[in-house]
Amino acid sequence: MPRIQKSIKLPIKPVKFQDFCSDFYDLYDKQKYLNIIQLFAQFSNSSNYDEMCFKYFNYVVGITILTAISYCNIGDYKNAKDILVSLEDTYYIFKRYYYLLIQILRRHYFINISQEDAKELVKHINKTLQEFNKHLRLRFYNNLAYVHYKNELYKDAIRYYKKTLPYAPNNVQIIVGYYQAIYYSQPKHCVQGKYKKTLEIAIKQILSLEANFDTYLALGKLHYFLGEHQKALNFINIAINVLKQDDLKNLKEIYAYDWISRIAYKQKQYSTASVFYEKIIDSLVKEQGRNFIDHEAIHPKPELYKMLKFLNETKQLIANQETSKLNKSIWLGIIITSIFGVIQFHYEQHFDQVHCFYLLLGIFLISCIIIRTEIKFFDFLQKYFPTYYKVIAFLFSRLK
Repeated sequence: MPRIQKSIKLPIKPVKFQDFCSDFYDLYDKQKYLNIIQLFAQFSNSSNYDEMCFKYFNYVVGITILTAISYCNIGDYKNAKDILVSLEDTYYIFKRYYYLLIQILRRHYFINISQEDAKELVKHINKTLQEFNKHLRLRFYNNLAYVHYKNELYKDAIRYYKKTLPYAPNNVQIIVGYYQAIYYSQPKHCVQGKYKKTLEIAIKQILSLEANFDTYLALGKLHYFLGEHQKALNFINIAINVLKQDDLKNLKEIYAYDWISRIAYKQKQYSTASVFYEKIIDSLVKEQGRNFIDHEAIHPKPELYKMLKFLNETKQLIANQETSKLNKSIWLGIIITSIFGVIQFHYEQHFDQVHCFYLLLGIFLISCIIIRTEIKFFDFLQKYFPTYYKVIAFLFSRLK
């Protein structure tokens, strides 16, 4: 996170600090993410930051989460992770200080603090931690898990998701996020062993929840992690069919199309994948122009730049497939012609059978090498027979 040398002196009165925090929410509603990041940088570098954390810890948690989400919205997942991890460290210090005060009160060890002050501090910290556990813990650790996932720190993401699951065992976002982190943490991107069994339990668990877009899409994702692509497609298709005509329809279609494109790509159906990439890009562009902000999105939106990258890569794969088909067809024609030529030469010129056999064997071996190494016919022609290449290239250009 960029350091700002000039520090600001923030008001200590609760009402004024609450007003300061409300500025973050106002800026977030207006999608002014850079302003939020700048304001938070000033706050975190201020001389009374630690004091604010101690007095108004839960307010600080709230604005830190908003700042982390703002970083995510501009694609800076590293800084999003860093500020949340830093606050987690503060949280542990807060807890350790609480236990220290408890020990002081139990042992009546009042040297640097009076008994009355120790009791007041314990009361304050206890109330703060209770409010954090009740209102913010789930959201805080869920975001910590998500930013670690986006930084490809999958083992850490799993660890944080495990901290959230006991507090929301039926939360679709957390269940899917947890198994998505497991899926990408595996060497071959597959869920096996003990994880497969727990994933099957998770599917049964989600099947017992209310049937809506989120649950159907979650089931589609979980079956994708199991490698059951057809079942995944079926559930995603149902999710799209149950969509209602409302302000969220376009947004939710993006989530569904994202996973259809992944399945198509996995099955090497690159043409289908490219169609859905284009749909996602079109929908993302439309969504950017809207004023609606989804504060609690169950399925994070795919990034526009990644979709453009995937689209370009997929179109290149499609082009390579077409070139490969054309290349194989040309070589196959040459090979078949060669085989019939040898057979015809044998009958017309009474060519020795042993020599015919060796010629055919040679053609077969050369064919295997060509198919295995995918030697491009036109590259071969250009390198060894440039004159013929120029003639063929001219004929092809005239045909176009």
